[in-house]
Amino acid sequence: PWPGLRLPQHGVLLFSKWCLINSDVLNRGRLFVPEFTSSLSVSVAECSSGEASEGAGCSLLLRLGSATLQHGQTELNCSGVSCSASLSSPPWDSWLRVVVESNQVNRTVTFRVGSNYTGLTADDDITKLLGKSSVSNATATGNGSAPAPPASACVWSVPVLYEELDVLSLRYTPVNSSNVSVTETHPTLLTYPLPPQATGGTLNLQLTVPKAVVRLPFPQSTTWYLTLQLLCNSSDCGNASVVYVVPEVSVSACVDDCGPYGECRLLRSYTYLYSACVCSAGWKGWGCTDGSTAQSYARQLTATMLLTLSNLFFLPAIVVAIRRSYITEAFVYLFTMSFSTFYHACDQPGAVVLCIMDYDALQYCDFLGSICSIWVTILCMARLGDTAKYTLFLLGALLIAMSMQLDRKGLWNLLGPILCAILLMVTSWVYRGVRRRHCYPPSWRRWVFYLLPGALCALIGVCLYIFAETESNYYYTHSLWHILVASCVVFLLPPREKDRKAWRWSWRPRVCGYTLCESSKDELYTVT
Repeated sequence: PWPGLRLPQHGVLLFSKWCLINSDVLNRGRLFVPEFTSSLSVSVAECSSGEASEGAGCSLLLRLGSATLQHGQTELNCSGVSCSASLSSPPWDSWLRVVVESNQVNRTVTFRVGSNYTGLTADDDITKLLGKSSVSNATATGNGSAPAPPASACVWSVPVLYEELDVLSLRYTPVNSSNVSVTETHPTLLTYPLPPQATGGTLNLQLTVPKAVVRLPFPQSTTWYLTLQLLCNSSDCGNASVVYVVPEVSVSACVDDCGPYGECRLLRSYTYLYSACVCSAGWKGWGCTDGSTAQSYARQLTATMLLTLSNLFFLPAIVVAIRRSYITEAFVYLFTMSFSTFYHACDQPGAVVLCIMDYDALQYCDFLGSICSIWVTILCMARLGDTAKYTLFLLGALLIAMSMQLDRKGLWNLLGPILCAILLMVTSWVYRGVRRRHCYPPSWRRWVFYLLPGALCALIGVCLYIFAETESNYYYTHSLWHILVASCVVFLLPPREKDRKAWRWSWRPRVCGYTLCESSKDELYTVT
């Protein structure tokens, strides 16, 4: 159904004159390689130096390289008037670098550079079309080894179109039909041009009949060729002289979207965009399909239960804060407990996952609540006035929210608010101690039974969070962090101020328009 394409026989020898003048060390050029080129040669002729005697030639270094740095270069030292360098199986439809370097300093060197390419002939085998690529035999079960395809000077060229679906996503489709006819006499050639912006993905090739799958990560930006030919055990294929194959060629960001145990991420290095799979739950591999080190379901469930249920240790802190009339602080602890629980339920890899909202929003609220809890607790210990305390509450929350947006996992986002709050607390305690001429807090029981245990819990928790927490022990070290931080709040919250009334539920029911009053009895004593 497609016309035969006759391969070119020989190229034309073209010359251009180059010149290296005085301080110029090398001269660069480029050469285009057409399709179906079996070999390429570059010649240097009529080389002469202005200071050298006529006919003595000159000393040049000829480099014939490829379009990319992945292939080696052919180097040749030219000491005479002319020389030639050849390159077999050059990449088709691409530009090659040609570099001529002179060993003579401060001399004018003139020479002529010519190129010549040789195309495939009728005596060439089809394997020459593949160059240095691999040949894959996709045969049915029981066919045994098939003989090499016969030599042919013609191929069936099938035009292919491609459609850009998304970032790092291309789909190639043959023009006439998705079915491609493959015969024994002539190979079928399909051409797949790959643009540079799609080299950060994976080139996928899948054949339906027979079954074959090939995946090439980070393919080179060039023209890729797919050659199909029918191979038979005997000299005659019989009724199977023509078969129809559906080649599905595409470019995707990740292999099968990294499967159920991975996440496909787009990464950027300067202007180069590429993709990679981030595997979870111990899975690994290019497409997160290697389960040799995968975590069991029981271990995933244990990690999720530890990280979520450890947040319930904030309940005693909330009760203590309410009983001591620290209502604002109690709501901050409630916020932290709730979002930390849901964040860690959504953060777990594998099958044990529960996300009530966007993962990024849950992570932001968890980090914000954790640092704000530490901030309000230490400021509450400073015993500032209500105006100063709530002003610092709001100012600190705004600054912490800004820093979380800039660098959510930065170390100073945790240490910065802690150090500032401790500085304010120490300043307030020193001021009260100097004013009263007594150590503050004045009770030794407060120091021994509350402040020292609370400070010890906080110190151990911070050390675990900064120094001991790794990816392998995350689920139990971070659970200890939850427990220690929530426990230190119970110890560090100061007692209720003497002039502050205890908070209680003050609603009184109304019956038929009358308010039910409490019955109370005041006893009067007469002092004589």
